Amino acid sequence: MKKFVTGRLGLILIGLLFLLFHIIFWPIVATGNPQRIVGLRADCWLGFAFINVAFLLMAATTFIRPKAGAASGVALAGVYFIPAVYLFISLVMNTIIMCVNQENIVVPIVLNAILLVLAAMLWFVAFKVLARLEGQGAAQEARMFDWRMMTTKAIALKNRSADAEINALVEKFADTVKNSSSRSVPESVQAEADLEEAIAQLDAIIEDGERKDDILKAIDKVNRLLKTRNQIIMMKN
Repeated sequence: MKKFVTGRLGLILIGLLFLLFHIIFWPIVATGNPQRIVGLRADCWLGFAFINVAFLLMAATTFIRPKAGAASGVALAGVYFIPAVYLFISLVMNTIIMCVNQENIVVPIVLNAILLVLAAMLWFVAFKVLARLEGQGAAQEARMFDWRMMTTKAIALKNRSADAEINALVEKFADTVKNSSSRSVPESVQAEADLEEAIAQLDAIIEDGERKDDILKAIDKVNRLLKTRNQIIMMKN
């Protein structure tokens, strides 16, 4: 129960406001004589209906959840804010329409249609921004995961050679990888792919004591690729 309340707090609050609206509306329109409800004119019922639609749309937005990143949280605020503003304006405007209580249905339909279309346009723009930021966040998480895996592979190279010089160079390289930023950018993807391939090549020969020159060249290559990758990351900071 506690998990449901905390997880659906927004929906519960909107539900309570919806209930409060009905508690206020029905006693007022039927004060003293329930038959007064029959006398309500079309624009009053239209205003009532559009207010209910606004509540339902606001409730629907509470089911939207961000997928990744603080940036998505900022965009999500826009996705919530637009329906909230729409609900507030709809409440004010349609309350006035209901108080006027005339047979003219054109005015409330036109006003509510304009309001709904504007709110929908703004909401879809905000939702598109949210989707783009979530996609960028997911891609960034995937690149960071790949870099962490590469760091693990680099560390696994330590102390695998019988040559002390090679072990020292590999340890220095592995420590540099470990201390490098795990942040990744689209521009560094190719350099990271080349580095991963170079680490795999070094891994294949590092235990071969007769290929010291090749191993040293491989270590030099991974160091150069790592330096290039880190320079790209620094330029993008």
